[in-house]
Parts: sequence; structure tokens; C-alpha cells
Amino acid sequence: MIYHLNVLSWAGIALGASHYWGVINANYRAKEDVPSIKLDNNRMFSEKEVISAARRWFKKNAKQGDILLHGSHCSCDPQTILIGPREFKKVGNALVKRAEALDCWEHSWNEGKMKKVSKDWDKLCDRFANV
Repeated sequence: MIYHLNVLSWAGIALGASHYWGVINANYRAKEDVPSIKLDNNRMFSEKEVISAARRWFKKNAKQGDILLHGSHCSCDPQTILIGPREFKKVGNALVKRAEALDCWEHSWNEGKMKKVSKDWDKLCDRFANV
């Protein structure tokens, strides 16, 4: 199963606020209903701390072969892979780098190339989604 870690924060929104938290959601490909997991202990003050908490949760609760991505479960574009099988990480992180080099969907000149990257990412995720 593929999970997504979405890191959220009040930093920069409210004067002096620096609180961070995370939400782990299952990918839309999930064959079972998985509740969202909120990582919030009021003591996380950086994105790095949230990622560390997510890794701890994942190692304790996920099954062998499950994948944890850094990004929203609503996005279909390549996302940084935090935990996953070696082959998925190798191919997936290469796609993330390609998307970043293309500046994702920011320019019309790269639309065709980004469609290819997105399609390759979808195929990769489909292959590993419910292993």
C-alpha cells in the first residue's frame, strides 16, 4: 500500500507560530478503507521532526513492501519517496528529479514531457500499490 505524508504548519501564517504536524493518508489506489493518521504532539517545530515521527509510525505500523511518500494524497505527480522497496525508490526518485528539472507543470513548453513523467509515475505506483 502507498501512504502519503502531508506536512502542515502554522509557521508564517500566525505571528510567532512555528508548530508543525503531519497527516498520513492512504493512496487513492488502496483496496481497503484506511483512516487518516494525524501526527501532532504540539512539540514538533520543523518539517524534519514531522518526517522523523512519520518514519517511526510507519516502521511500527506498516507492512513489508508498503511505501511512504512525502506529499499530498491528492496529487498524482511524482513525490519524494521516504520509505519503500529499493526498485520503487530508484525509479521513483529518478522521476521526481525529472519532474523537478522540468519545473513540473509551470511552463507550457514542457507539458508533453511532464505528461510522460506523470504517466510513468502512475505505472510505477500501479505496480507497487497493493503488493
